Amino acid sequence: MMRSERRGGVYLLVLVSSSITMSMGFLAVTSLSAQREVQELMTEASVAAARAESGMHLAAAAITNDASWRTSIAGRLINETAMIRGTLIVTAVDEDGSLADDDEDPFTLTSIATFGNAKHAVAADFEVGVEPIEALEYPMVVAGGITSAAVLGLRFGAVDVTVSSVLIDELLPWGGERSADDIEMPDPKVVSLYQAAATEVPVVASVGRAGALYDALTLTSSTADSSEGVFVPDPRSIYVIDGLGGDVRLSAPRIVGTLVVTNARSVEIKAPRVMRPANEGLPVLLTDAPLTIDGATATNADGSIPVEDDNNFVDGDFDGVQGLIYVDDNVVLRNGLDLHGTLMATGKATISTGVTIDRNDAFLEAPPPEFRDAEQIRLISGSWRVIVDE
Repeated sequence: MMRSERRGGVYLLVLVSSSITMSMGFLAVTSLSAQREVQELMTEASVAAARAESGMHLAAAAITNDASWRTSIAGRLINETAMIRGTLIVTAVDEDGSLADDDEDPFTLTSIATFGNAKHAVAADFEVGVEPIEALEYPMVVAGGITSAAVLGLRFGAVDVTVSSVLIDELLPWGGERSADDIEMPDPKVVSLYQAAATEVPVVASVGRAGALYDALTLTSSTADSSEGVFVPDPRSIYVIDGLGGDVRLSAPRIVGTLVVTNARSVEIKAPRVMRPANEGLPVLLTDAPLTIDGATATNADGSIPVEDDNNFVDGDFDGVQGLIYVDDNVVLRNGLDLHGTLMATGKATISTGVTIDRNDAFLEAPPPEFRDAEQIRLISGSWRVIVDE
């Protein structure tokens, strides 16, 4: 073989070897670049996922700290927020499409986050849980103490306390070192808050139109009348009497709902025929004036207004007063009281004849507004889910 041919073969071999080496280098660089791209995408996806989950926690905190969260425009608890290389948005919806129509509706949170080229969204369903204030755990809470010359019987849960001796100072049927004023009761503003939601009982419904005596007054969701006239009933059965600075007396009333008495020097309820909450389970009586309950016994009750089957807050076999009574003042109980519920007073209580109070557990399970601690949201088990992951 000629020297020139051998030299050409060597050149060709070198060229091929160089090409192969370059190709291998290019493939290595390309492979490394692809690996870096995959790693970058995986990192972006992980950051987007972490950001979306963080959004759920941020939204939960916003709900806890903002009582008006249900009125957020379009349910946006976190408006679309620019973040490093991406965004975050969290919205809330409920089944009926209106978050604001019922503050106890369950709802769904959806958190959508982006980071770089990745997008991730998670959703979960939540329910609203409320805890009753401590006073609802007892049949009677009187912050100023109880003086009694009669038998006092209190029942709550497995506890049954009967006291027949004269009581001076505070009664502590629950034991321990705590006094009655340590037990959490509603804020006194509860009276004005329920007043704001109530239908006013007109003065013309009182005897002599003087606003002092209301005889045989009937207040329900369908009937509102007295011996002096008829007026438009409140569909929620929440009523308020303005005492006009004087003494208010209700004789033989029939109340299925909530009665609020304000601006009175004193309030007396004598021999109620019917006194129990309506289906919503709101308090049966609230007042910021000294209250006297006279002859509120099962024997004075009548069956003129049947108990509705779907009223979970009423015992159809109990004929006495039922529900929650709140008094932002002193209370006097005379000629007997049979109550299935809780009596709360910020002042003192004086008892002259037998009183029996049996706590109603229904209010522990579903405490009415202002008789509950702050709302707590609870994740519905098994509802956490990934909506988008790309």
